[in-house]
Amino acid sequence: MPLPTNFRNIINKDVVEQIRVECKKGWNPLEVVESVCSFANDIDNFGGGYIIIGAEYNQDADRYVFYDFSKKQLDDIQKELTEYCLKSIKPQYVPVSDIVEYEGKHFIVIWAYSGYDRPYKCLDRPNDPKHSKEIYYVRKGSTAIKALGSLERELLDLGSKEPFDDRLNYHAEVSDLSETLLQEYLRRADSNLLKFPERGKLDLLKDLHAIGGPEEAIHPRNFALLLFSNAPEKYMPYSYIDLAIIKSASGRDIIEKRFSGSIIAQYDGAMLYLKNNVVETMVVKEKGEEASRRYANYPIEALDEILANAILHKDYSEPQPISIRIEPDFISITSYPGFDRSIREKDIVNYEIRSERYRNRRLAEFLKELHIVEAHNTGIPTILDACDENDSDYPTFLSDEERSFLTVRLPINKRFLPNATQKRDLQPQIISLLQSGDLTLTKLSRALGYEQIPGALKRTLKIMLANGKITILGKKYHLA
Repeated sequence: MPLPTNFRNIINKDVVEQIRVECKKGWNPLEVVESVCSFANDIDNFGGGYIIIGAEYNQDADRYVFYDFSKKQLDDIQKELTEYCLKSIKPQYVPVSDIVEYEGKHFIVIWAYSGYDRPYKCLDRPNDPKHSKEIYYVRKGSTAIKALGSLERELLDLGSKEPFDDRLNYHAEVSDLSETLLQEYLRRADSNLLKFPERGKLDLLKDLHAIGGPEEAIHPRNFALLLFSNAPEKYMPYSYIDLAIIKSASGRDIIEKRFSGSIIAQYDGAMLYLKNNVVETMVVKEKGEEASRRYANYPIEALDEILANAILHKDYSEPQPISIRIEPDFISITSYPGFDRSIREKDIVNYEIRSERYRNRRLAEFLKELHIVEAHNTGIPTILDACDENDSDYPTFLSDEERSFLTVRLPINKRFLPNATQKRDLQPQIISLLQSGDLTLTKLSRALGYEQIPGALKRTLKIMLANGKITILGKKYHLA
């Protein structure tokens, strides 16, 4: 069976996180099977991973080094891989493997997908079953380790909670999936499956693990309906995006639109509408600067990332649409539910938002292939960088105590407000505040009267650091 993606995507850290790729210079079946078992258990819900047999990662040069195998070696490795997996891993699990030619070298790549019958155990001595022990393996960082104590309990608990997007939908049939949308996805993702035109729709869906069940009763998984169905809301109510433009404070003058179809079509349609009908730019000659600068009312890269995150992190079992609300001085994007409870309030305030698991692990795999979302935990830095570049204030996060929803509100660039005043010069106030003592970014922002950290403040601090007016030690700024 061929790999589901192009090999270039596997070694591209913007598509597949590096911790999901493991390199083995040579073939050691026992080590490889332990790694396969750890990826199959997928304790962090990353969607499994890839093992390259015949490669090393050079950390200093930040590149992969590949080794060449003969045809006989490649055939033997694939045969032994299947044999060792069948006799070592319980419940039964065999990963996908394929021979790859890259940079003139021939080697094996294994796709160890997140297993549907997890948790999996692996025999530590498969060639000596009488004296062998069954051991759970999980990934921690880029290494397969034994799941002992709390890790084992966490894995056992996780195995009983199959993510909603990976569940079979018994109310839908394979015929509800569009072959046109499937082929369009494979083209956009530059999938390796395109090399096998003889494989039909059913074969391709099986290759992608998008369907499941016994041969006599095969059904699509929920993520497949979101990606490859023209009407996912038939199976998961309210799986669409609503947009409203409120042109006046009274709320009487409203333009409403709905973006339906596959999740990809919804994202494409909403982003195209925002680019063509909402985002505006102006060229400004700033006082004291020689060159003019172009500003947008809303940085499109930030809007793109906020919408993509709303699509990725929405709970599609909840009957609530994603909503985009455009008012005269801000855009807000709302999805359900809110941030995971493991994320602390102070980290949200400081924009240090990190989640250890995906809510929709399979959907994440496919959206990353299309570069709609990027690698793990890069969304917030991308949004902040886009705001900095456009000299826009940072977004604010609104929710309730139960975190039942999340609204990300992105303010309009102040230059686009009626009667916009000259840009506020923050440097004198920053110098005055720091004369009384060192301050963190959060405390500086609050001392200046901001509820959230504005982009203008971060940009000003960068300029002051570059000019040697201030320095930073740890997380505190102080006068040079």
